[in-house]
Amino acid sequence: MDKIFLSKNRKVFWWLILSHVFYVLFLLVWAFFSGMSVMMFDMGIDMKMLTLYFGILAYPLAVIFSILFSWVFYRKAKYRISIFWSLLPLIWIIPIGGFLIYANLR
Repeated sequence: MDKIFLSKNRKVFWWLILSHVFYVLFLLVWAFFSGMSVMMFDMGIDMKMLTLYFGILAYPLAVIFSILFSWVFYRKAKYRISIFWSLLPLIWIIPIGGFLIYANLR
């Protein structure tokens, strides 16, 4: 690994690595969930449902922006902002994960 990258802040470096690996692995769960979300339109098309549907489809973009901006700010030694950007995909993961846990426990 690049010594300059690693020597800046080891904790933030490893946090970014592990969180981004988790977000990329969560893309498998997201693929299932986005495929099932098409069934929201069985009762008809509503503006609220369209907004929710496109919000669900935006997860891969959030992962890309999260990875990109968190490493940019890490490189600039702005570690708090870097961690903030690395937490962006949790906006999707927490509700989807909560829904899947609720559906399996019910």
